Amino acid sequence: MIRNVFGTCSYVRRFSTTIIKQEREIFVRDQKQSVNIGTLGSTLHGKTQLSASSTKVLNKNYGVPIKEMSEIDNSAAEKKMGSSQSSTHLELWDNEFRYNLTDMPGNLSYQRNTLTNLQGLDAALFVINPEEGILKDIVEMFRICQHLNIISIPVIFKRNSTDDETVDLVTMDLDEVGFNESPVVVEPLEKVDQHSQSVQALFTQINQTLKSKDLTRDLGSKFYFPAEQVGQIPKRGTFCAGRVKSGKCKVGTVLHAFFHGQKSHGSVKDMEIFRKKTDLLQAGDRGGFFIKFKDDIDFKRGGVLYEAGGEKTIAEKWRVELKPIEGQLSVKSKMEFMFYHSTFSDGKATLDECDLDESEFKETTLNISAPIMANPKDSFIIKNNKVTFVGNLLNPV
Repeated sequence: MIRNVFGTCSYVRRFSTTIIKQEREIFVRDQKQSVNIGTLGSTLHGKTQLSASSTKVLNKNYGVPIKEMSEIDNSAAEKKMGSSQSSTHLELWDNEFRYNLTDMPGNLSYQRNTLTNLQGLDAALFVINPEEGILKDIVEMFRICQHLNIISIPVIFKRNSTDDETVDLVTMDLDEVGFNESPVVVEPLEKVDQHSQSVQALFTQINQTLKSKDLTRDLGSKFYFPAEQVGQIPKRGTFCAGRVKSGKCKVGTVLHAFFHGQKSHGSVKDMEIFRKKTDLLQAGDRGGFFIKFKDDIDFKRGGVLYEAGGEKTIAEKWRVELKPIEGQLSVKSKMEFMFYHSTFSDGKATLDECDLDESEFKETTLNISAPIMANPKDSFIIKNNKVTFVGNLLNPV
């Protein structure tokens, strides 16, 4: 299940979003650049707590709506477990940027929800409990972010028992792992004033880091939109949410659809950004829209919507280069994996027989359970319960 500000979608329940008859707030596009950031880290290290705290600190300075932890992890199962199972999207802003903050689960049982949203991020906040240190899953996710060119900012979320020596040791471990950005130390919630100052310092560093990077959006190309979330809304059509990869789209635009070899097309009926009505979605935006398809298509998460002329290469067998995540052993692979690419979520794949190790990328053939739409050089992740690979598509076979 994936949940966000547009509504809730699962494999059982119907998708929910803003009711068309209600008077909706209008999304005002100002001079702030839209950026996509997310919280990553081990389970119960404080990701959702940091997300909720961020809304409160930015509310005081910029009027961001406050979200309590119970509003972010709001399902009965999450409240019972005390940890996230789904990804939740929050709207934040300051003077420079409008942030889509994706609070993602750290529990390995729900990692596919994290991997599905990962490729839409510009930057990741790695939240670390210094009393537990940097666990193996944090290192693996950091290696994945490196491969996907996602900016990684470490956040040391102190507990009341955390002393300066412990913080120094974690900082040294972060250097050893390879983090380029200096860690931000966030005080415990009980130290309210210091906590607020350190959360504000975090967003100051996020702001400065983003301004130093190339965040140019591809506005001139055809509209291209991998769907991270899809649901059927009675009388309104298919609702698709995700991040726009390139181009612009307005209400009335005719888009083509592709999913697992199926194709269709339809016109955009309505659009939203954080449940606010908008007449434009453009590269870099995380938003959603309603579309009514002309032909039957079983359109789901991992499908692609694109303008005529914006179609990419379609194939289910690709020549690829890949390697295991650093720190894992060499493998002889002829086994089944879950395949994660921006246009294909948690699908099955196999590799031709080959010897792979962590020292360098090596070529082999990737066989996917259904055709994907992609570009050569696109990055991807494949994993099973024993090993995780990062790779790049080379050319269709």
